[in-house]
Amino acid sequence: MSIDPGWIRVLGLAIPVITTAILWRWRRPNKRSAAGVLLGCLWLIPTLVAFNLMAPALGWWRFQVDGAMLGGMPADLFFGWVFLWGAIPLLAAPRLAVAWIVLIVFVFDLVAMPLCGPVVHLDGRWLLGEALILSVGLVPAILLARWTAEGSNLYGRCLLQAICFCGLLLWVLPAVLMANAGESWNVLLAHPWRTICIWLQLMMVPAVMGLSAVQAFARRGGGTPLPFDPPTRLVTSGPYAYMSNPMQSCALALLGLWGLALESKTTLLAGLMVFVFAVGLAGWHQRMELDARFGALWRGWRKAVHAFWPRWRPWVQHQAILYVDDDCRMCTSLGRWVTARSPVGLTIVSAADHPERALSRVTYDPGDGSVEDEGVAAVARALEHINLAYAWFGWCARLPLVSSLLQGMVDASGGGPRQVQSPS
Repeated sequence: MSIDPGWIRVLGLAIPVITTAILWRWRRPNKRSAAGVLLGCLWLIPTLVAFNLMAPALGWWRFQVDGAMLGGMPADLFFGWVFLWGAIPLLAAPRLAVAWIVLIVFVFDLVAMPLCGPVVHLDGRWLLGEALILSVGLVPAILLARWTAEGSNLYGRCLLQAICFCGLLLWVLPAVLMANAGESWNVLLAHPWRTICIWLQLMMVPAVMGLSAVQAFARRGGGTPLPFDPPTRLVTSGPYAYMSNPMQSCALALLGLWGLALESKTTLLAGLMVFVFAVGLAGWHQRMELDARFGALWRGWRKAVHAFWPRWRPWVQHQAILYVDDDCRMCTSLGRWVTARSPVGLTIVSAADHPERALSRVTYDPGDGSVEDEGVAAVARALEHINLAYAWFGWCARLPLVSSLLQGMVDASGGGPRQVQSPS
């Protein structure tokens, strides 16, 4: 006996929402746990859009209904799926092993998906799609939520947050706006490949700044961009030495460039809304919160840097030190090159004079009590003390994968570690 498609759509949204509400009232999560549940749900949105758009072509599944569609899927079932995977497992079993949650969800889908036959048609390879979406959607959602709730794996949750918000900002948001306005991605695809490459390269300029700002939050501030999971220290280095809102500026620039590339008025309008939000509500909240937390320190920094217009030369709060080996010709040349460009708030010192340990690479001490950087990352931090142009290349070189690749190339070219003994 087939089930009426209307009931499938109603129950597909109502049951997960009601179950989530009951579990929420039972668990009464604190702010960190609530933020984790929110992030788990947000992670699933671009993931589900991607998989449901690919599913028909890959022989996984397809939906046989019309009206109120989102990412190739009925909107009610879409949001029901978000609650079902993004909230219910995290509230019902916050400490259950991830493998057990995946197994339970997989068994549930084996039973539930065929029952939705009037709405979704399962093709021959649907189990492959199910396995992939569990791996790419459910598992990261659980990890991101748990790391946020526990305050653990700072770099991991920053990385997943960055991926999640990039997907929401550059794909899901434009897709929804363009679909409602009758606009299409085909405008971009119609351009020659070299034109698309130029647009992507232009977008890399603000993207590098935004990613470096996230990295600075984690490495220097000990927190993430999420308001409920903020840095514990005021971050004034990296992009924050040049402007106070590099992440919001990044989002604004990316939406603007993306809107121009897509010839989409709605995407450009979304960029304008981001600016209004950043200047208005977000700016007001930031001023109130940071002033309360950091007082005169924040006010001094904020007077020196603009919100959306970068300085050419950095504002530096702490005197930093770049330690270079006097017996290394390449290192001394680097030191002279940096000195010749009159860096702001940076002193070049002999590696042998490091007060605590013997060094093996060029080392950057930020002077604020946070961790030191070595090798390519140290050189990249030194570039941030010169001007905005050099700083951008420094931000790019400091990104995790880029830094590791560059460090490997330097080591392979004879610039590997060498021990420098301190006179003491």
